[in-house]
Amino acid sequence: MSYQPDLQCVRVSRVYDWISELTNIKLKEKVPIKKGICIQDNICFKFNVPSDGTRSTLWSGVELKGVLSTFVVVIDKKCEGEIELFINGDYKTTLTGGQSISATVCDLQLIEAQCKGDTAINYCKGNLDIQIVYRPEIAEKECEHINCFLSDHEGNPLNVLEEGAISCTEHSNPSKRESIEVIMNGHIVKLQEVEILIQGFITLEFLNEKGVRCGWYVCPFWEVETFYMCAPNGTDISCNVLKMKCKAEYISHEQNCKCCMGISIRIAACLNIYAFSDVTIELLGKECEPRFVFKAPKPISASYQK
Repeated sequence: MSYQPDLQCVRVSRVYDWISELTNIKLKEKVPIKKGICIQDNICFKFNVPSDGTRSTLWSGVELKGVLSTFVVVIDKKCEGEIELFINGDYKTTLTGGQSISATVCDLQLIEAQCKGDTAINYCKGNLDIQIVYRPEIAEKECEHINCFLSDHEGNPLNVLEEGAISCTEHSNPSKRESIEVIMNGHIVKLQEVEILIQGFITLEFLNEKGVRCGWYVCPFWEVETFYMCAPNGTDISCNVLKMKCKAEYISHEQNCKCCMGISIRIAACLNIYAFSDVTIELLGKECEPRFVFKAPKPISASYQK
């Protein structure tokens, strides 16, 4: 059988650069507490403070623990003296007639006022408005453990290798990548700046001490990372995520976080990034066709004579 190769043209991908990199994404989420665990209350009343310099208690909640409160104090316009305001025993500010103050305080237990200098009027008047939110330590105790996993926007678990589980694409403009010069192996090499956008969804699953789910929350994540690669004009970027790990834990409450729990989330993703372009190459070869099916002959029976 004679074999005479012909000139063949084949279109393939030429890889200019290939890197594997571990990317860390950090998030802080405020997860709402289910109704019935987070308790809110509003208190609003008028007060009269003696003008003889006596410190008076406007509100006391010393028996309440773990309370987040926002209060507003407004002094009557007719008050000519100065009112000193004390929060949890510490001096906060001084107000005069028509002035007001608002603040959010963790563990608010005591609000006091002291009026000085108004001899014509026996009392200084004002209004106090307090919004109280009981912080969810109980919820944290009920749901001690947090399981964090990759999911879709509805909380369904996804395998990181599934197509579309995590979006990993070039964020920079391919035609306007900035170039830098670096020394590699004793040679000056020109590399391009490539921005990669990683985005997807994770689900936080709250479990009690028996491992039973007592709540869940879906949150999106996204991060833009910058890499330097050999990616000249005309090249494309391919990115995929090989592995991913997610960890979440409770953090202390923030003052502006009311009916919610503070969650710290850390995501580690292993990225595979290629810079490539499609090229046509010439090869010497011959087109192949399937050969005929070879059937084994029937065995020949042996005969002999005595």
